Amino acid sequence: MFRCMVLVGKTSALLADAQRHCAQPFRAWANEVRKARWEGVDEVRRRYPRSWVLEDDSFHVSLTGADIGIRFSVSFEVGTVRAIAIAPAPETYRFPPNTPHAMNTATP
Repeated sequence: MFRCMVLVGKTSALLADAQRHCAQPFRAWANEVRKARWEGVDEVRRRYPRSWVLEDDSFHVSLTGADIGIRFSVSFEVGTVRAIAIAPAPETYRFPPNTPHAMNTATP
């Protein structure tokens, strides 16, 4: 059984951006991450159907109606989630929202 994820990368700049743009949704996401036991990309995609898988295999999860969200990477083997940035939805990605990871390999 996998242990809960460890959230890293919460810099003062990231926390300030979260406070400005999506304070409560960010806190909720961070709490969910700390309880998560993800074993792979598909589990993240099931939990967050409106997530993007980006070119570098990081994720973007929308936290607001304007698609401002958290960009993060996951080391499934180690059990860590690295918060990267609070940002708008990406313009380029490997897998768009609401598509199964294994079924879509095209870029827009």
